[in-house]
Amino acid sequence: MANLYRVLCWALVLAWAGMAQAWAQATVYLADGARIPGQIQQITRSHIELVPDGQAAVQQVPRAKVLALFNRKGDFLLLDSASKAPDSVAVRRFLNPNDPALEADIIVARNGKSTVAHITGEDMNRVYVEARGGVRFDWEKQKLAAVIRKDGRHQVFGPMGPLMPALRTASAEMPTLKEQAQTMKLVKVQEGDTDLPFDKNLFERKILQKVDDLGRYVRIIADKKTELDEANRTINLACALFLDEDRLVEVTQPNRDSELYKIRQYLNKLKLLRYQDVRVSWYNVSFVSKLRLGPDGRYYGTVSFDQKFEGYQEGKLVYADKVRKNIEIVVDKYKKVVDGKEEDGWEVFLSDIGVKRSV
Repeated sequence: MANLYRVLCWALVLAWAGMAQAWAQATVYLADGARIPGQIQQITRSHIELVPDGQAAVQQVPRAKVLALFNRKGDFLLLDSASKAPDSVAVRRFLNPNDPALEADIIVARNGKSTVAHITGEDMNRVYVEARGGVRFDWEKQKLAAVIRKDGRHQVFGPMGPLMPALRTASAEMPTLKEQAQTMKLVKVQEGDTDLPFDKNLFERKILQKVDDLGRYVRIIADKKTELDEANRTINLACALFLDEDRLVEVTQPNRDSELYKIRQYLNKLKLLRYQDVRVSWYNVSFVSKLRLGPDGRYYGTVSFDQKFEGYQEGKLVYADKVRKNIEIVVDKYKKVVDGKEEDGWEVFLSDIGVKRSV
């Protein structure tokens, strides 16, 4: 019985391996669903030359049979008829990759959205990640197209053919995604009390004020009586509260997994919600962690609050939810001039917003 159990476990592992492959090497993906891992040596107009793993001889694969190529750094070229043919510069860069190492992973969802985050683990069905500010979430693998890991390994989740539209979208965004992934280190903060270089009470008041400002801006943006120009101005004011516009907001939806949006994208979606009347309220705002010094010289903390959302049509409530949310707070240093002398100043910014639980 024990032997049978081991056989069944290995069968499950091998079956999953055919669905989500990971290699720190080059791989050719064919239109018939096959893949050929190995060393890609040349890409011509008519064929791909490579030395397959475990072989010594060069193999030529007709280019018309190839959908995609991945190299050992996780870069990819798409060669199907619907994709733009790579130029000679792109081919040279692909064959001789020398970009800086990535500090974070790139995740491409099947809906075409791409995210830079740190993969902290995975199981048979999900990938677990941590975004900026320690916001943690997970994805069902069936909703992912591919993952490019910081060590150069890549994973594709299913046959390559159905994943091509998502990869085409990601390909256009890849320079920006890689730039983010090259600088996004996983921040580990020091727990416990720390001597702060600023007035703790003053900055706690500033933090709560910025959270309150954001709540007020959200209500204005969501209000259907708000004029478009005023809503857009308010979106700009709200974005200015954040460390930068790459900060992420987690959004829950009924009977669906939560999704992540960059702050401006989230606020624009809020402005365009298809309800005749929208009411958003925040309450029970409180600190849930002390300010802690991170290795990047910034101070980090977390503020929690309850959010109530209500959507109305023809005066009737058609959707409502209540969630407990966390906002990561960042206190960052800047230079200021006092009496003609440059000194360090500190400013409060909002960072990622995650859903803690439904309430």
